[in-house]
Amino acid sequence: MKSPTELSSESEKYLRNLSFELIKSEENSWAKSFLWANDILNFGIEYDRLYYDCYIMAHTKPIEHLYLVKLLRLLNNDLDFYKQELITANVMYTLPINQYIKLFFDNYNMIKSFMIGYDIVKFSEYDKFEDRYEGI
Repeated sequence: MKSPTELSSESEKYLRNLSFELIKSEENSWAKSFLWANDILNFGIEYDRLYYDCYIMAHTKPIEHLYLVKLLRLLNNDLDFYKQELITANVMYTLPINQYIKLFFDNYNMIKSFMIGYDIVKFSEYDKFEDRYEGI
């Protein structure tokens, strides 16, 4: 079994299927970061001492990080979306890298629809949406 910080070939295949290319990769002894891009958006994952962040950024303004789980909670209008999975992963209420990529892949069409025509109004919807992590 791969380490939760190692990118699997299956995850790479998911991203290639969505026409994403790796444009940035950095690693050191305690941190890793990856950034992929296609013609619509950037998709990034950062790992720092057992804590993962997964975000999406549009190519248009406002260029701000949209955290994947929070965005999916907004799009599903469900504050508890993916809550149990985050608890089960037991990684500081985040997911390992390959689970984030699978979650992104499974919800890509919904994310893509939100990002097409992305503007300050859509960012404001995201920014104002309540997000919570119990237990932190």
